[in-house]
Amino acid sequence: GSRRGFKLKVLPPPTKTELLKLSQLLSSGLLDNVAKRATGGEVVGKNGVVRKDAYLACAGNLKQPLYLSSRCALYDRQWKNLPEFVVYESVVMRQRSGEDVAIMDNVAKVEPVFLSALAEGSPLLKLGKVDAGMNPAYDKSVDAVVCHRLCNYGEAGWSLPPKKEAMGDDEDDRFLWFARYLLEGAVHDGLKALAAEGVLGTEPREITLRKPKRNIMQLVARLRDAKVDCMGKLVKKLSEDDRWLWAEVKGFSAKDPEKRNKFKKVWGDFLRGVLL
Repeated sequence: GSRRGFKLKVLPPPTKTELLKLSQLLSSGLLDNVAKRATGGEVVGKNGVVRKDAYLACAGNLKQPLYLSSRCALYDRQWKNLPEFVVYESVVMRQRSGEDVAIMDNVAKVEPVFLSALAEGSPLLKLGKVDAGMNPAYDKSVDAVVCHRLCNYGEAGWSLPPKKEAMGDDEDDRFLWFARYLLEGAVHDGLKALAAEGVLGTEPREITLRKPKRNIMQLVARLRDAKVDCMGKLVKKLSEDDRWLWAEVKGFSAKDPEKRNKFKKVWGDFLRGVLL
């Protein structure tokens, strides 16, 4: 930049995606410096007024409430507009209205949903039970049936959004959910036509309702015996024998001959798509 006539390129403001990545990067390196906006009457000023603009540190060694500087880009006079979670580089003491207050320096907003992933393995993150109120889902990005585990963060045990994680080998229900999501087309788009064309005689959701039907028990048993609970394992079995699972799957077809033929065609197209 010392060369004569050289001009520094002015970079445009970061995009939302870039801001999100920067926030995750900062958070992963400053997990001990996460703060959450105080709620209710957790922080009361000397004049007895509840400070809803105050933050509490995740680490137990920092007891005093923290605040955003009025010069901070995240600062807003309306406390409802302040981010719930932030990450900061350091804390400095300053005078505000004749009172010493702790001001967070170099602050960035952090989304709570990312903390459980970024803090994996940290003693600040406490994993709890599986959230019984949320159904497992099929996550194509990890090729697994995932459950939602309750988690808490920091010394105060702040609640975070449930953390998605693959169901373990000791969780037998994963075969039920895989069977359902396979027939619903959540595992592979090629099978979405089963529901779209109305060729199913048994609704896949009945599988996880544990309906005592023969076709349901046969399909789940077949998957369980072969330990097939994801797309990768299914393709491996089908590559060895492309008729594997057909006897169990066709039990979910409607009885109407025309619909049975459509069901067979959808399954055949699916096989060709995954085995070619």
